[in-house]
Amino acid sequence: MSDPGFNFDQKEAVFSTPWFRLMKIPHQDGRDFYALESEDAVAALTRSIDGRFLLVRQYRPAMATYTLEMPAGGVDLNETPAQAILREVAEETGYQAPEAVYLGQFFLDSSRLSKKVTLFFCDQAVQVGEPETGIELVLWTKEELEAQIVENRFDEAVGIAAHFMAQAKGLY
Repeated sequence: MSDPGFNFDQKEAVFSTPWFRLMKIPHQDGRDFYALESEDAVAALTRSIDGRFLLVRQYRPAMATYTLEMPAGGVDLNETPAQAILREVAEETGYQAPEAVYLGQFFLDSSRLSKKVTLFFCDQAVQVGEPETGIELVLWTKEELEAQIVENRFDEAVGIAAHFMAQAKGLY
């Protein structure tokens, strides 16, 4: 492939927050390209010991509404992605899973975001506490989850990807 013409050695942050950085990447033709950089994340399709899937409803200011999504979050210092998702599942749902099975990794939006999400399947989760403040726990059977996806009422891309990846790997 030919040289795409970007001057990555001149890449600079033009705006920065604790959650993301807006990066300017100059192109050799004089145009600038802008991208959002943020820390990578983990997410899990989580099934309880009674076979229901754990979803979290929480308010997302970027969407100006409540969303329904899988437990997810960042990876802390000195933590593996698998350890991070087990912690996030417990914090967000009040459930503890015995293990996190790796499903895969993908980019959320490769045209503007550098963020990658590592997906896991957590099975046999048991309730050990309550969901995090500000989060409503929603439990769906496999049939309910699939119906919500087909009817476009569950529209979180990460959750849909995890569902199909887990099925393709024969995990349920």
